[in-house]
Amino acid sequence: MKCGDLGSALAIFNCMNKDSVSWNIMIYGYLQKGDLQEGFLRFMSARADGFEPNTSTLVLVIQACHSLRAELEGLQVHGYIFRSGFLAIPSVQNSSPSLYADFDMVNAQKMFDEMCEKDVISWSVIISGYVQNEEAQVGLQVHREMAFEVGIEPDGVTMPFHCKSVHCVIIWWGYESNELVLNSLIDAYGKCNLIELAWELFDGMERRDVVSWSTMIAGFTYCGKPDEAIAVFQEMIYAQEKLNVVTIINLLEACSASAELRRSMWAHGISIYRGLEAEVAVATAIVEMQSKCGAIEDSRKAFEQISDKNVLGEEIRN
Repeated sequence: MKCGDLGSALAIFNCMNKDSVSWNIMIYGYLQKGDLQEGFLRFMSARADGFEPNTSTLVLVIQACHSLRAELEGLQVHGYIFRSGFLAIPSVQNSSPSLYADFDMVNAQKMFDEMCEKDVISWSVIISGYVQNEEAQVGLQVHREMAFEVGIEPDGVTMPFHCKSVHCVIIWWGYESNELVLNSLIDAYGKCNLIELAWELFDGMERRDVVSWSTMIAGFTYCGKPDEAIAVFQEMIYAQEKLNVVTIINLLEACSASAELRRSMWAHGISIYRGLEAEVAVATAIVEMQSKCGAIEDSRKAFEQISDKNVLGEEIRN
């Protein structure tokens, strides 16, 4: 079986007294090699004979149901999982929402919410389910919850999928000209370290608002590209786009990341010119920026000028 010779393995299997071990090996072999239809049919036949799968086989059966969009069979598998107590096993529990993700997101979400431990697979299943059921905005919201509230980072396989799948649905719906949707997707690409895709999307926008510019600046900074972030800000100025507090904070963070004193002074001057330096959030960002650029005395003076020295300001001073 491990050599890929399913024919010889099947011939031996048909001539032997079958037990749970042999059934598991055979079904797992078919599913692992990508023959989902045959592997799933053999699982159903084996179950009729009283076969009990192991955890690895059952996870692959669940994945096969999802890939084949086998709704009725998926319900049967879920019933078996529930009766047999397999739901208590994390790997099975994390895969189970995929049984409903293609056709019943209410139940998929319910199973997801009831999980004791959620891993990147279970989060990915729910995100994929919402995208495939044409609820891309919800899928994007779940992705943000996973990455930025719960703190689970997508791996190299699931991370691009989360953003790209939402993007595909946006194009399918014809929302690629919707600024709100595109800004959210640019933000997601940036925070997934897919900054090239974020830039491609930004660069192709017919019309950009202050949120678009600010999001792109923040994205480059987040991905460790402060030079590109500052270049986008300069392009924004050239385009005569009106700045807001968020834009200035993003610029200050980019200058902070570059740790260049000249840029720090330039950004500070812009915040003064725009009349935004009195904003506590901007002033706090100025203090942090100057500190990271080595201008400790300027940082101290900027701190003293903050009228409402909030907790963040106190932390930076210390």
